[in-house]
Amino acid sequence: MIMAHTAGLAHLDEPITFEDAQNHERMAEIIENQRPHWTPGEKTGYHAVAYGWIVDQIVRRNDPKKRSIGTFFREEIAVPNDIEFYIGLPLELAHRVARLSRTTPWQRFDEILSNPKAIDYMHIANDMINKGFLYKMGQNPTWLQSIFKMTLNNPDLYILEQPAALGIGTARAMAKLFDLLMKGKIVSPEMVKKLSIPFKCDFDIVTGVTLPRGHGLTYVSETRGNDTFTLIGHAGLGGQNVRYDVENELSFGYLSNGLKNGFGNSARTYVPLKNAIYDSIVKFRESSSQ
Repeated sequence: MIMAHTAGLAHLDEPITFEDAQNHERMAEIIENQRPHWTPGEKTGYHAVAYGWIVDQIVRRNDPKKRSIGTFFREEIAVPNDIEFYIGLPLELAHRVARLSRTTPWQRFDEILSNPKAIDYMHIANDMINKGFLYKMGQNPTWLQSIFKMTLNNPDLYILEQPAALGIGTARAMAKLFDLLMKGKIVSPEMVKKLSIPFKCDFDIVTGVTLPRGHGLTYVSETRGNDTFTLIGHAGLGGQNVRYDVENELSFGYLSNGLKNGFGNSARTYVPLKNAIYDSIVKFRESSSQ
């Protein structure tokens, strides 16, 4: 349920302090005391920030060494495969992190004009006016903000092992990670088969989007002519995205420190880059068949 965002824990009600976030036992207590916002399994709703702390607890309970998610990822995946991605960044690398910026009012208006269907603006507006799930996600923690204000440029936050909000790395690293994952270099071939198939396609009551998902991943299609390609991965706040194309065995990642209005798959700067990739694939196939 957690991996499919159906557990009803879209946000945590108890105010989370910075000290709480540094204490996994305290975070476990907060999660355990949280009453689900809907009957688990009955609805789908993006768990956004809470997801990161819950997944950390799952890893700690299942890893024989009881490692945190950041330590597990570093020791088992990042270091052995030379992947420059961190869940808990060493402070000596903080100077390499690009500063994030929110969209200005004019940029938001310009994005709406360029693609009114990029996101469900009415759903977002209704949520904010009525203090719904998205609104409440943006309120807690007060020190981990990107919707109403920007606090993510504080180097003190970089050390936190919060994979839902504070994973730090390069687009190349994300692409490499998914390439290794989906080619069975990190998990078994049997697990790759499971990851390749979504098991839900429900309306998300948090984001207002209907999207195939499962196993912590989302699934989108890209069509060119008579060919349809399946892209497995995940989009992130402000346009971030990483995808693996099953048919072409191609992985690509996109990161932007200037956050955009659209969710990852519809962000104005991501879409033309993705289109360029698939236009190139079509041209390559046409030239190869001649």
